[in-house]
Amino acid sequence: MQPLLSHLDNTAWTVLRTLARLEFATIAQVVGACGTVNPTTVRRRLRGLASAGLVAVERVVRPAIVSLTRRGARLLEVPPLRLRSWAVMRRCVQRNEAEQVLRPIVGPFCVQPRRTVWRWGLCPAVGEYGVVTEAGQRALLFVDGGMSPPARVQHAWTRPHRPPQRFWSGPLGQRWSTVVEQGWVVTGDAGHAARLRGRLAGLPLQVVVVPPLWNNTL
Repeated sequence: MQPLLSHLDNTAWTVLRTLARLEFATIAQVVGACGTVNPTTVRRRLRGLASAGLVAVERVVRPAIVSLTRRGARLLEVPPLRLRSWAVMRRCVQRNEAEQVLRPIVGPFCVQPRRTVWRWGLCPAVGEYGVVTEAGQRALLFVDGGMSPPARVQHAWTRPHRPPQRFWSGPLGQRWSTVVEQGWVVTGDAGHAARLRGRLAGLPLQVVVVPPLWNNTL
């Protein structure tokens, strides 16, 4: 395995860095996030990186889920993934799928690390992600992991936050509604999306349907 580590090409490094950002992803999502890199080349590099112990492949579900191993995280000098539960993996994949579906609709944007969002004065709850658009605007990406009632989404938009003090020294009580300019609510059910649109009318939140890749349970 050592010779491979010493001969990682630019594509292999791109795949590793992309996977570090996506956390848990399908192979198709990694291919899509690598931009102009040839899809066949990305898949080939993923196989090689998995053989080298840098990428883990969860084959319990189809499509399979890939992620950095602890060894891969050390190589990139990024924190290792602490939780590998089904719930965490599924939500990460939903977030990544939402990002790829939304980009042609709203334009390029990048999901920010939690530490960056803490520095906005916010403390995201489960399913809440801070993003920055190509124009530099902040936005909320709310990934509905089930059938969240509209009141839950409304509460997420307006609730006061208390981020870790070591990341935020400003006044507490910041809200998504005061820090970002817009948001996207992603759900996998068209009927639920219609209910959300009716209740969220008047808020700068766009509801988008992103079909789930698997059922909610294994």
